[in-house]
Formats: sequence, C-alpha cells, structure tokens
Amino acid sequence: MRNISAAHTDIEIANFAMMAGTPKRRSRSAHWQDMDRDTRIRSIQSIYQPGMSARDIAAHFPGATRQAVIGLYFRNPDKLAGCPLLKPCQRGPQLDSQRPAPKRKPKKKKQQPVSNRIDIAAPRPLRLTMAKLDPGQCKFPVNNAAEGEPHLFCGHRAEGPYCPHHRAVAFIAETRR
Repeated sequence: MRNISAAHTDIEIANFAMMAGTPKRRSRSAHWQDMDRDTRIRSIQSIYQPGMSARDIAAHFPGATRQAVIGLYFRNPDKLAGCPLLKPCQRGPQLDSQRPAPKRKPKKKKQQPVSNRIDIAAPRPLRLTMAKLDPGQCKFPVNNAAEGEPHLFCGHRAEGPYCPHHRAVAFIAETRR
C-alpha cells in the first residue's frame, strides 16, 4: 500500500480507508445541497432498498439529514410512492421482543360532577373527632378549631371522602366551554 501524503485527494483517502477496513458512513454521491429536487428524487430511487428509513437514505448523501429526506417525501409523495420509508413505529421483530411492555397506569374513577347549586339538604353533622371516624364516614371539617381544641368532622355515611352534601360544597362542577 502507498503512504498517504498531503498530495492525495479526499477521494483517494476515502478509498484507502475503505480498503483498510475502516467503515465509511457516506458514499461518494453528490452533495445534497448541490442537487436539484428531481436529481434528489432520482438518486433516492436509485439507491432505495425496501425497509430503508429516512436516516438510512440520508446516510448515502453528504449534507443530507433525516429531516431533509422526510421533507422531500412529504412534498413529493407521488414521485416517491414506489420507495416507501420505514415508519418510526415499525421496528424489527428482534427489537420488539427485547423491549419490555410499557407500564400503563390504572385509570382512576372520576367523580360525578355535581351542579354548582347545592340541592342536597345539609345533614346535621355528627361532630366526630378524627380518632372516632371510621372508613366510609364524611371527613368534612365542621368547626374552626382554635389551637388546643379538637377538630370535628361531619361523620355521615359517605362514598369517598365526603357525604353527598359536602361533596357538592367541596367540588365545583366542570362547565363546558
């Protein structure tokens, strides 16, 4: 093999690197910005192989980006219809089997919206302390306890944290815009 000197052109250096086994990302195609639209389309059609992504196509042209290739496809769908791109959601079977299934959060039950008017009669609060409340009893505070006084709660039967009356007081119904 020859020694590489400053007199060698870029193409000779690229050929030397390829012979030495060094991988080269881009082939010796014309620069993307020097080509007009029709030349770019013909070049893509000539190098296209089924299953290629925009990134794969851009790798063949110096100065081309993935987004530039996607833009060309978007603006010329009729001319590039025979060369469909691999969509981002399409992955090879080996990748799908190695990727764990996404974790999904369980859906929370939404509370029924209650109108802004309080139509439910206010029950007389049982005035229980937190220690005396059982699950399923209304936890709406019914007194303004000063420091040292016990906090008292409604205590009526409830679905969720509040009885129907206090739920109507605590939550404002959603209005459609």
